[in-house]
Amino acid sequence: MERPAPLHLVVPATLLDARAATERVVNLCGRFGTEDRAHYATAVMEWLVNVVKHSYGHAAGAQIAIRVVAGPEAIELMVEDTGSGMAPWEFEAAPSELLFDHADLAALPESGMGLAIIKSVMDSVHYQSEHGINRLTAVRRWER
Repeated sequence: MERPAPLHLVVPATLLDARAATERVVNLCGRFGTEDRAHYATAVMEWLVNVVKHSYGHAAGAQIAIRVVAGPEAIELMVEDTGSGMAPWEFEAAPSELLFDHADLAALPESGMGLAIIKSVMDSVHYQSEHGINRLTAVRRWER
């Protein structure tokens, strides 16, 4: 199978543009089955929504840079923004899996699960915030 060319996008930091960017990123995931593809799409969308809502606070004119490389073993996603970001220790402290009582779905929190979703879907996730640039790098192997 021929590898797709790397994808480089700079998109407005809006929820609508985050959705469109997610669709473009997921188009590079042809090696995933339906379920893995859906999980990957959810993780990408969660991060982009976090940037729009929390890093930029829906600020007009803000942008998100996205780079995706589909390699022979994995797909790598890098997202950069210049919003307020978060302290790296906050990212590290977020759980790596969704912990909730399956019998009590009404008790699910309405927010705060995005980082756990991202960490549970990706094989490696690194976040840094330096010199005004926030960068998430996430890798997901094709085969797990």
